[in-house]
Amino acid sequence: MNINLIAIGWEKVSLGDYLEVVRGASPRPKGDPRYFGGNIPWISIRDVNAEKGVFLSKTVEGVTQAGAEKSRIVEAGDLILSNSGSVCIPKILKYKGCIHDGFVTFPDLNKYFSVLYFYYLFEWMRPAVIQANRQGVTQVNLNTGIVKAFQIPVPSLAEQEEVASRLDDLLTRIDRLKTRLDAIPQILKRFRQSVLAAAVSGRLTEGWREEHGMKQEDFWRFETIADLGKILTGNTPSKKRPHYYGGDFPMFKPSDLDAGYHVIKGSEYLSESGREQSRFIPAGSTLVTCIGTIGKTGFLRVDGTCNQQINAIIPSENILKYWVYFLIRSPQIQEVLIANSSSTTLSILNKSRFSMIQIKIPPYEEQLKIVSRVEQLFAFADQIENRVKEARAKAEHMTPSVLARAFRGELTADWREQHPELISGENSAKVLLEKIRTQKENLKPARKPRTRKKKVHPCPWSQMSEEEKNYILSKVWCTRCRRLVELQLLDGRMEERSFILTGTCKTCGHKAVRVLEPE
Repeated sequence: MNINLIAIGWEKVSLGDYLEVVRGASPRPKGDPRYFGGNIPWISIRDVNAEKGVFLSKTVEGVTQAGAEKSRIVEAGDLILSNSGSVCIPKILKYKGCIHDGFVTFPDLNKYFSVLYFYYLFEWMRPAVIQANRQGVTQVNLNTGIVKAFQIPVPSLAEQEEVASRLDDLLTRIDRLKTRLDAIPQILKRFRQSVLAAAVSGRLTEGWREEHGMKQEDFWRFETIADLGKILTGNTPSKKRPHYYGGDFPMFKPSDLDAGYHVIKGSEYLSESGREQSRFIPAGSTLVTCIGTIGKTGFLRVDGTCNQQINAIIPSENILKYWVYFLIRSPQIQEVLIANSSSTTLSILNKSRFSMIQIKIPPYEEQLKIVSRVEQLFAFADQIENRVKEARAKAEHMTPSVLARAFRGELTADWREQHPELISGENSAKVLLEKIRTQKENLKPARKPRTRKKKVHPCPWSQMSEEEKNYILSKVWCTRCRRLVELQLLDGRMEERSFILTGTCKTCGHKAVRVLEPE
């Protein structure tokens, strides 16, 4: 990953030159009660994906002491990084636990650097890391070598802490903004429902009636849905006759009613002969599902037909067609529709019961006023919803933008001007890195005389049980099949500290390799 530094006093280095990178380990076989089911937290990719934010505070599974001895223990406050599945997700642990081989960790990170700085650094790097290591495969996997080769920007320790602090503050604000924006569509939904409830009850036009000297009880009459006009149940022309289909006459199904006030496109289209077998429904009708999802409502903007799951209300001349749609969509009528349906596995509201549902019908002039006000209020809600969508899209871009500014040094440019003493001399990033390198050199064991025999690392394969060997051979990635397959083992050899298993995929015969790294 290429990083162009523009900040004065920052250094660009390879991560592995200054930090130890170690991989987790997994007890085998998975699920063995000797190793699993204990009370020591066992950290999985699922846990990391489930808990949002900086810290990881809970796990689903646990391991026993024996399992922990075959895994890798990480301490509270340590940073871990996922290297398979969901790649390059960092978490800071709130507890002591164990990581499997789907993670790497950095044992000496908190000795030299700001852990929170590195958390946000990996958050910023993730898209580029995934892209750089995709290499034509669906699932990206990292190894310790790739992580060690990460090119990272390093400011002074004081600036690391300042960067982390500012990011913590800004990204928390962005997350709060997103949460508020995400809540608005539900608020608008409740607003629309309250508008429809007021429209059907008469509250929406209460002031209008007072201006015209009208009392609701004198002008609103109790009727049934049948009194709105003609009630028609759809039908489906025989599928055994293909010539009924493929024309331009739309046939609507319940899913098409998701378009709400603007139902135009049908799931299927009938030919002229298919149209003759169907029941004609004119534009301006209100369609209501009465089988399955009861009460889904749509307003038809074109002539068409519908299947037998839908009842159509074709309004008479003295009923405003748009008002019918808002009436049926109101929470009061929706509640009655559901209450009158059957309570079997598949809910059904037959045409007879549907037609006899009681409603209150205002005079035509008031129907016009109701529709006008509902449309105005809905248009206002639509404007807000569109603005929220635009704001949400901008908010999504804010996080990567802020992270990019932070790791280009732009976010703390003013801080550097105000605190030159914290980024120079003994406090500079260059001196920090030199100290780390010196300490690491001092910690290296003395070189052994050449006369001594070179240490031979034990072969991990020879120390495994047959059960463990079979498990490993059954979980080998095939680049041709693009999935985990069983390996036909042909050869095994030690290379430095790694044991290389080579063979062929038992599914396709393609060459496959599995590398066993020491714990």
